[in-house]
Amino acid sequence: MTHGIDVSAWQGKIDFNKVKKSGYEFVILKAGGNDDGYYIDGRFETNYFAAKKSGLKVGAYYFVNRDFSAKNAQKLAEVFYNIVKNKTFDFPLFIDVETTPTSERTTVTTGINIFCNYLQKKGYMSGVYASAISGFVDRININDLSKNIYKWVASYSYKPSNAGKNATYCIWQKSSTGRVNGINGNVDINECYVDFKSATDINNKTLTIDNIHDKYYNIYKRYASDVISGKYENGTERKNKLVSLNIDYNYCQSIVNEMINKSAKTAKATAKTKYNKIANDIISGKYGNGEKRFTNLKNANFDYNYAQMLVNNIMKG
Repeated sequence: MTHGIDVSAWQGKIDFNKVKKSGYEFVILKAGGNDDGYYIDGRFETNYFAAKKSGLKVGAYYFVNRDFSAKNAQKLAEVFYNIVKNKTFDFPLFIDVETTPTSERTTVTTGINIFCNYLQKKGYMSGVYASAISGFVDRININDLSKNIYKWVASYSYKPSNAGKNATYCIWQKSSTGRVNGINGNVDINECYVDFKSATDINNKTLTIDNIHDKYYNIYKRYASDVISGKYENGTERKNKLVSLNIDYNYCQSIVNEMINKSAKTAKATAKTKYNKIANDIISGKYGNGEKRFTNLKNANFDYNYAQMLVNNIMKG
């Protein structure tokens, strides 16, 4: 069993180093929601990099409003994915359905399956967050959820009997009024009973360096297809939009040229050489750490997530 917290912009600035030193091992971050229009949590990016730097294991969740159903589940999953894509997570990505109407249990349950299945197809473990009674009993047909959906339960007055290792609930949120060094005010406290080997690889396979390069080549082919379809406009405007999204413009453009001209596919080999060097430069300290590393790589128009995945692989030995 491990102890952790879940946080959002409501907690303000967090000293994750102090959280880690206090004995907590993981944090689940609010990525965004659609309960107040579509939004990204104001501290998601900052919290992500700071939590990673501190050594905490990281997961994320997305808060959906009362209109969530099977009809809009795919769209909302895509919104969530676009917030977190290419980031690495140690815990699943969760959908929070605590405000959905009890009268819509069937379509909400179907929607959860659609939402989580979409994330799984993108390579992430996924799950659902709800309270023990008003959530998993009143709002969800729990027996109709797909078997590979992780369940995170909130229950403050008692520990559900089916929370624990090899039980229904893998994470128990046991308090909303916890006090943790490094955080001003109350924070949610959790216990986790599952050892998530890799929430970015649903088959728990160990990715090789070549696997990572293949993964990002496929990602960049999708970016290139979007460019060709006109999604990112042309010229300087295209470059600015891609750079703002931390997409390596030069790599993307080289694949665009391959696709349009049907030329020899050399982009992946070139990127492989480039990003292997970037990863080793990161390890040597060239780009700094945490947010500084992210900023330095982005300013050079290198894909932070691509490089960081290689670094993580190399450092694991």
